[in-house]
Amino acid sequence: MTIVHLVTPIITPGLRCLDDVKPLEEYGIEIRQSILDAGPASIECEFDEALAVPDTIKQCVLAERDGADAIVIDCMGDPGVRPAREVVKIPVLGPMETSMHTAAMLGTKISIVTVAESVVPMLENLGRLYGVKDRMTPIRVIDLPVLELDKDIERT
Repeated sequence: MTIVHLVTPIITPGLRCLDDVKPLEEYGIEIRQSILDAGPASIECEFDEALAVPDTIKQCVLAERDGADAIVIDCMGDPGVRPAREVVKIPVLGPMETSMHTAAMLGTKISIVTVAESVVPMLENLGRLYGVKDRMTPIRVIDLPVLELDKDIERT
């Protein structure tokens, strides 16, 4: 069985429901997860991201030690993906990098909807870093904090 470890780079428990990924078990994939011991409650700006990176890397090291075959940083800002790749020998994936490249393969433009205006520069920088900025349309903002997403499903 392949072990994929989700590192959710926040200290808020319960934000990720593993029931969402349970169907992967049918394909021989075991999903494990950890949250941070130290870091932000959510990531909505560069400062939050900077707070998350040290313990995100620690969680990646622990996941590799505990037998993970791959790691997914469970945040669309991909915090700590690149430094974690320097520290562990197993693949470390970020959902934004993966999504941007998949979107670039499937279409001519990339559209992003995000939670807050403060996240827009972060996502634009990732678009530049991943080589797809010229294919991005203007980023749309729903102006709803991450920790509120599940509380107001109608608005989300």
